[in-house]
Amino acid sequence: MAAGVLLLGVYAAGEDTYYGDGTTRWEHATRLAGTGFAVGLFTVTAAIALASLFIAFAFVGKLKRPELWFIPAIAIYVFAFFYAWAVLSVGH
Repeated sequence: MAAGVLLLGVYAAGEDTYYGDGTTRWEHATRLAGTGFAVGLFTVTAAIALASLFIAFAFVGKLKRPELWFIPAIAIYVFAFFYAWAVLSVGH
């Protein structure tokens, strides 16, 4: 999950070839959706990844069925990841 957030950041920093003038996908997304919305998408995705890492390291040995904690986290993370990717990719 953390690697996915990192890859999303690298993707956001890449050039949006639609413009052809060096505009990044992040610049395009903040124009389209607004800076607060784009930052919020990254924040939610990163928070889910960090919370999952925290649960994995802190509680795995103490919980009876720790894998059940990750099912909703993974579902929410996948939705947030692909939604952030879509916001960075579409809208031309």
